[in-house]
Amino acid sequence: MTSGIELDLLPPTVARAASIGCILGSFDPPHLGHLAMARALLERCDAALLLLPASHFEKQIAPGVNASLRQRLALLRALAKSAPGRLATGVAGEVLYLRLDSALAARFPDARICLGLGDDSRARLLDSARYFAAAGLAWGDAQERELRALLERTVVFGRHRAAAGSVALPEPVRAISSTRVRQIASALWRAGVDDGIWRRRLASLVTAEVATAMRELELYRV
Repeated sequence: MTSGIELDLLPPTVARAASIGCILGSFDPPHLGHLAMARALLERCDAALLLLPASHFEKQIAPGVNASLRQRLALLRALAKSAPGRLATGVAGEVLYLRLDSALAARFPDARICLGLGDDSRARLLDSARYFAAAGLAWGDAQERELRALLERTVVFGRHRAAAGSVALPEPVRAISSTRVRQIASALWRAGVDDGIWRRRLASLVTAEVATAMRELELYRV
């Protein structure tokens, strides 16, 4: 897959939605911060789409340390149970936000699309010209206009600071990171804890469904 959107879970209500919010992320694993972002988008849109990038510009996936693409799709399916019928999941061949926006418009031509971004992702969106150049793509006035239009359809989540115009996430989830969840899961595997302790230790970080999927898939043992 080199372009476009490949959907893994698409409830009929999402397919017919008049407005769809999209979050592009590694979701390795998806945690309660991601769920808070999705719920905030669902307050503004009829449905939300959680997409994994088919490739990364600045991140390496290490087997054992990270979950595979297929495993992360399974984790996203588990997360989607928290908002049944309103969350879709899939893979994005485009990781450049302007091109992703075009791919989403082609896949959902009757829906208004908005993007949900964290502070760091918004900085990458603003730096789109550099990323286009790195990919060998032209950047000109048309792309500048597309960028300005997309910024008007972007919801920024202030995870680490209260940036002007950002939507503040609930205090308990702001400090959660996928890296921290992986570290804790790895420690729990080494300690050989039972299922009950596994669930209790992860309860403040991920949904019960995601915790179960992580254990069943035996993720983050390294």
